Amino acid sequence: MKSYKPRLYRLLAITCCVLSALVAGCDYVSEVNIPSSHSVGPNEFEQLQGKKLPYPLYAPSSMLAWELGDRTRFRFDASTNTYIYEGVPITAPVIDSQGPRFKICSDYWDHQLGFGNRLSIDEATFGVSMKGTILKLEFTGDSGSDLRFEYAKDILPQLKASKMRLELKVTRIQPTPEGYLRASLY
Repeated sequence: MKSYKPRLYRLLAITCCVLSALVAGCDYVSEVNIPSSHSVGPNEFEQLQGKKLPYPLYAPSSMLAWELGDRTRFRFDASTNTYIYEGVPITAPVIDSQGPRFKICSDYWDHQLGFGNRLSIDEATFGVSMKGTILKLEFTGDSGSDLRFEYAKDILPQLKASKMRLELKVTRIQPTPEGYLRASLY
């Protein structure tokens, strides 16, 4: 009688390798509906050549009453070609029962970057940590789904400011903007 043990061991070894590769990548990259060939890690993110858009960007949120103003405006760092916003208050009360969320948009809300339009809450939610999470964003027009985030509540005592830092590298402007967002807690 033929033994199936070698085949079983081979299948188990392949499964373990695939699972460990997936787990290793989860600390740095979280994407929604984006093929894995578009993933970037922390080092690749630093090397990306960002571009400046012809309009300002903001990060209005449910924690700041969806305000568009100086308090929610990204600054553009020309030395790294990166949009930076260091003010998403993760522990501030939200204005409704839908949880903490934000958008990345222009001053008239007509240019938005996100995961896509009309997504479910699960599809529009990502986890964020002190190490950071890198997400691929695309142009969503003016009806993009909110970017929702979750974090482990036991991390709060380790944070200095209980805020989320957003770094955006716009990698393409035409025909529609797209780029990578690094979100990290501090």
